[in-house]
Amino acid sequence: MSDNYMPADHLVAMAHAAGIDISDLDVFVSCERGAMKHDGGLWPVVLSALGVVPAEILHVGDLADADGDIPARFGISAYVEDSMRRSHREPLNTAPSVLPLSRIEADNRDDAQGSRWDASMNLAQGALAVITAAQVQDVIAAARRSGAVGVHFTARDGENAKHVYDSLRERDTSLPPATYTAVSRSMMWRASLGAVTPETVRRFIGDDELLTASRVARRFGCSFGGAADASTVLAAEEARDLVLAHAAEVEEASAALRARLLQYLDAQGVTAPGHHVVMDLGWTGSVVADLAGIVMAERLGTTFEGRFTALYWDATATRSRIPVHGLALDEFGSMDDNVRLLGAMRYLELLLSATHGTVVDYLNGEAVLARDGQMTCLLDGDIDAMHAEIRRSALRILSGDHPHVGPEDLTRDTVWASIMQVAHTPSPDEVRLMSVARHDTALDHSGDGAALLRAAPDDLRLEDIPALQQSLLHDNWAQGSLEAWTADPASRWIADEVRRHATMMDRQWVGQ
Repeated sequence: MSDNYMPADHLVAMAHAAGIDISDLDVFVSCERGAMKHDGGLWPVVLSALGVVPAEILHVGDLADADGDIPARFGISAYVEDSMRRSHREPLNTAPSVLPLSRIEADNRDDAQGSRWDASMNLAQGALAVITAAQVQDVIAAARRSGAVGVHFTARDGENAKHVYDSLRERDTSLPPATYTAVSRSMMWRASLGAVTPETVRRFIGDDELLTASRVARRFGCSFGGAADASTVLAAEEARDLVLAHAAEVEEASAALRARLLQYLDAQGVTAPGHHVVMDLGWTGSVVADLAGIVMAERLGTTFEGRFTALYWDATATRSRIPVHGLALDEFGSMDDNVRLLGAMRYLELLLSATHGTVVDYLNGEAVLARDGQMTCLLDGDIDAMHAEIRRSALRILSGDHPHVGPEDLTRDTVWASIMQVAHTPSPDEVRLMSVARHDTALDHSGDGAALLRAAPDDLRLEDIPALQQSLLHDNWAQGSLEAWTADPASRWIADEVRRHATMMDRQWVGQ
């Protein structure tokens, strides 16, 4: 048996379910790299290791040539089922850390035999459930260790984890109460804005943005009156100059927002004296640090720590403000892994964030949410059904009810492997699933967002490759885009050149 990276006893159970009476001694899991089958080099090794005649071997595989024709030359019987290839990922990423996810995906593949393969449910039951379960387990450990008075899951990243936590707390009331607290980058930036200066304004308006005067005003939560034609489109520097000219209005609006935010946080219990644990998806910790800074400046005796799924190098500055921890990766990981995380962030945000609108204001102690949710439109899948399955599967893992993965499997390495397996080495079905999705990227949550998968650029020059790679990392799902380009003969060369320029973007993420 090859391409199934799991213990022999699991394969024996699969055989028994199919009516085949075998024991552990009858199963040999080769876990080889694909080329060893294609050139025939694997089979003499297998025959030597097993010490049995070829006629007594049944090889199970999914590729007619490598798994059927070549072993037949050695007198080995084979069973080829090409539908098993639908969940295939890069074979070079062979490591113990991939085992938990591999067990889940192999089970899903068996269940889907002869029926429709649901890529969205495979993601929900597999990598996304592993990530969510690990988030909850990490928060619980941090809360118990610190004697936290409150646990806070940030909206929208923490909705699934909050549901799972609440289910566990129903069984164990010793866990501290948890809230689902609505914070966002734009709200924290505006509420933290003290003095309007050229440096602070630059943070709010990107160098490549073109904004109307009215949109600039909305971004700061105020009105600039008739100082500029509301429909006039302004370049970045013009927009910044407009804000500086209305610094008094902006500062007044920010102070008012800060007061409304504190009223909301009081109602949520976030300002209660004592230690608070805040869970967020990632990636620098700055939003949680801004939240902590606002509260600690106004309320004595309150401290915070941030627990994140993963962090990259920009988190270093946050550590000088509050304690932070990345459960799967932090900025002290390898530079290659930091870059790989950058390329996966948009993908993870889109699949793990709640579909309700983001917070745009606070009023009377409650969060005001945008009417429109995130732009999660899947080609073939229901995001709400995915989230329900994420919660169900994550709860089974943490409760010890899952047949293949338990709480002890949720280590730093296995969570990172789960992220990389789906975000860095997606299957073709997963790329197609996300092909129409768009990601909300604007600070003011306006506009149509950015496509998760970027279309292959026209008229690209080789000297444009470095800039293209950087843009992919920050604006899109990098590996999903590269896989889509690779599948098209007309754009395959672009993906090849990006990977040649940035070798960490190659499919292999496990160290050599």
